[in-house]
Amino acid sequence: MTITSKKRAKSCLSDDELPIAYQYNGLEGEALWSFFTHPEYDDMHTSPFAFNAIPLKVDNELTQYGKEFLNDND
Repeated sequence: MTITSKKRAKSCLSDDELPIAYQYNGLEGEALWSFFTHPEYDDMHTSPFAFNAIPLKVDNELTQYGKEFLNDND
């Protein structure tokens, strides 16, 4: 699932049914977020439409980047 709103992405980070999350740049350089329910659906490292992917959540645990993103007040 791709999210285009930072506010919505932050809300998805707390969803336990979405244990994998990334922030990345789209084709036009815009910030986007992707969430996956299962590792076999995670195509972030092979997708030709995603650049500079940063993991925000792995195995339902926030990464350091995820914690910083969640606490960002923008």
